[in-house]
Amino acid sequence: MKVNSATVAAKVGVSTKTLRKWIKEFDVECTKNEHGHYVFDDKDYSVFCDIRDHLKKGIPTHEIIVKTSRRGIVREVNNKNEHPLQHQLENLMERMELNEQRIEQKASDVVSYQLLQHRNEIEELNERIEKLETYIQQLEKEKRERRQKQEHLLSIQQSQKASKPKRRKVASFFF
Repeated sequence: MKVNSATVAAKVGVSTKTLRKWIKEFDVECTKNEHGHYVFDDKDYSVFCDIRDHLKKGIPTHEIIVKTSRRGIVREVNNKNEHPLQHQLENLMERMELNEQRIEQKASDVVSYQLLQHRNEIEELNERIEKLETYIQQLEKEKRERRQKQEHLLSIQQSQKASKPKRRKVASFFF
């Protein structure tokens, strides 16, 4: 039984976009209908499940090998009855797929650039935080030193007061 890409994607547990990406990336040989859309059978489903399982195991994409043995377009109409615009439609579909790939690449490049910018900003903020921490530590050290000086001066003043003999008032009465 032939099914469309949305059905297979749902069964595999990925998006249709991911399914198309895998077809291109792993050069999976798939059948297309007369409209240029992919149609799949049970063998295709198992191929995509294998790809999903390999990726979940952490196997790099360049090490995954997909073995399929068919490629083609199922035509339900005769060449005599084919629309004159069919070739233009196929050409347009190819151009759309190419544009989608370019857009995905651009989006990926933009995201990479933004990540790089964010990393630079984070590094700058970390440097500023380190400088502030150093400055705060220096201020705290100065504060402790001033407090110690004040306490030392206070203790000196108190010891000087304690060491001076107190004068007693002598009351002398003259008669």
